[in-house]
Amino acid sequence: MDIQFQATRTFMGCKWRGFHDPESGLDHYGWRVGTTPGGDEILAARNAALEEGIFHIFPRDQQLPVGHMIYSTIRAFNKGGLHLEATSNGVMIDNSAPVVVTSPTAMLGISSVVANTTVSRTGLSLHWKFQDVESSIERLYLSLSSHLFGEIDSSNLKIPGFIREYTYINVDLHDGSKYKVKVTACNMTGLCTSAATWDILVDSSKPKTGSFAIETDHAVKLQRHQTGWMTWNSTNLNLAWLGFSDLH
Repeated sequence: MDIQFQATRTFMGCKWRGFHDPESGLDHYGWRVGTTPGGDEILAARNAALEEGIFHIFPRDQQLPVGHMIYSTIRAFNKGGLHLEATSNGVMIDNSAPVVVTSPTAMLGISSVVANTTVSRTGLSLHWKFQDVESSIERLYLSLSSHLFGEIDSSNLKIPGFIREYTYINVDLHDGSKYKVKVTACNMTGLCTSAATWDILVDSSKPKTGSFAIETDHAVKLQRHQTGWMTWNSTNLNLAWLGFSDLH
């Protein structure tokens, strides 16, 4: 198919169709490659016979230039010696992968006000930023995985490259589990870069309620009782409590 960008600097290929001559018929095609429309700065004209496709492998010391439009030109000859030409709309070499500007992160204020945590078991909001100034971000892949307590009902997602945030909904997250989302950004040459969130802890349950540490007369000498606590006078109130906990 017709592409605008490619990553390899050692391969150039071209396909065409639709040339014909009803009077004398086609004799052969010629192909050349240049940095200007119709030019041959990169590859001088060569005979392509009557095929409708051709390619060339460049040596390492003569690689295609990066950041320049490269045009293929086809010249069709009839058996009367006349010819006409058609030039492609060009392809640009981009051999660099996208760059991570902002790593994927759970969005604060949505589900939680504490970084890398969520109080929701059914939703998870993320944001990120990738950049590719040469060929732009074409597509993104998201994958949600669990790092504790295993299973999760979520498949990998493919979304357009311009999106910078996404919210998972109707997922079944588990309290106490840690989850990670990996985002992979691919540019128009097919080169990709991945980045992942830190482990995101899910905790939708309230802490366990404890009680005040009131000293009682008991046969057991409880070490939890501390002298001077749970007392008061005209200026001070000394309180102690115990038993408050959070499993997750």
